[in-house]
Amino acid sequence: MSTNHDETCDCISQTHPAGIHLCYIYNDDEERRQVMARFVNTGIDAGELVAYFADVEGSVEEYLEGMGIHLPTAGRNGQLRTLRAREVYAPDGQFLPDRMLDNLRSFHDECKDSLYPAVRITGETTWTLNDVPGCDRFIEYEARINSIL
Repeated sequence: MSTNHDETCDCISQTHPAGIHLCYIYNDDEERRQVMARFVNTGIDAGELVAYFADVEGSVEEYLEGMGIHLPTAGRNGQLRTLRAREVYAPDGQFLPDRMLDNLRSFHDECKDSLYPAVRITGETTWTLNDVPGCDRFIEYEARINSIL
């Protein structure tokens, strides 16, 4: 079955209830770029606190701009948190689901303590293909995210 990229992107930009957790499987890199740009840009435009964990070696900001993501203006410094995926998921070279879930809770608490109406987080997971110790527990982590939302 083939899908139109614009139709696929529209489903991500629709309003979803607070606390929703999506795991999106892409057909190709162009679809990934479109969907992620729409997801992040919608959060920025809504004034939400947004985090993007990119699996990239160079500048994360340049990578995101190349995807069509509009970085927040100077008046919104700190609204978009950009980090390398491995630094977030496996900062010491090991993936620990409990540690990552604690990080998500902390980020959520920061959002509640600030003036942001919501928090929106997305992370690339291609780093799990590199035999990072603990990455065999990534599906467990994904399932457990639902328990903290």
